[in-house]
Amino acid sequence: MCVNLLAIPQPLLGSDTVTRILGGVTQKIMEAGAFLVGGHSIRSRDLLCGLAVIGLVNVEKMWRKNQSRVGDAIVLTKPLGAGVVLSAHVAGMLENDAEMDPSLACIRRLNRAATEALCPFHVHAATDVSGFGLVHHAADIARHSAVSLIFDWERIPILEGALNYMEKGVRSSLTETNRRHIHHEVRYPPSCSPTVQDMLNEPQTNGGLLVTLPWEEAGEAVRRLHGSGERDACVVGRVAPFENDFKIGFSSLINL
Repeated sequence: MCVNLLAIPQPLLGSDTVTRILGGVTQKIMEAGAFLVGGHSIRSRDLLCGLAVIGLVNVEKMWRKNQSRVGDAIVLTKPLGAGVVLSAHVAGMLENDAEMDPSLACIRRLNRAATEALCPFHVHAATDVSGFGLVHHAADIARHSAVSLIFDWERIPILEGALNYMEKGVRSSLTETNRRHIHHEVRYPPSCSPTVQDMLNEPQTNGGLLVTLPWEEAGEAVRRLHGSGERDACVVGRVAPFENDFKIGFSSLINL
């Protein structure tokens, strides 16, 4: 059940544009299997559109953050960097609008198909990757499961062009905040550049799922994810025993 809030910058935004925005919102709500029960609109300097969502979950089937096990594979379903490319577009840095297509396609995809693809497997822990960035959300799993998550940073999928725009200064104002908040729990190797580290802490716009599941199931799980439309889904690391305050590690030497 969803309630929509729309802030409209007038007179900059005409009624036709507002109708298209609400049509897109309604389409995604229906695609998710939910329904819109009402909403509210206000005048604003900036365009804002969001949903308040209430739902029910079967606790017997719910994926939690606290059941990750040593030896699990770590799977990421979507690439990072969509928000960076869109910010570069707003700044007028793209050579052509076609550069946005992969990012827009990534943002438009709900996580529903990926979730359904993973349902047949023994998912031990799961989270979405959103405003706090990959590192922070991974640390949530590590903290609640009392394990460490070790990533092969070279395997983490990143949208084409995103790192290039980050090197040119495009990033969220929250990137550094995310990084500072979690830095004492993370270990980066010298081979992982500051730009890549920023991407790992960059807030994600409709990011994918980060899950841990038995290593022997990971290959088939990734194949199912590819079949669901998440062609960039892959194994990006493994779960290790917890050591001191070290929750998240990155390496390019993991044998996956």
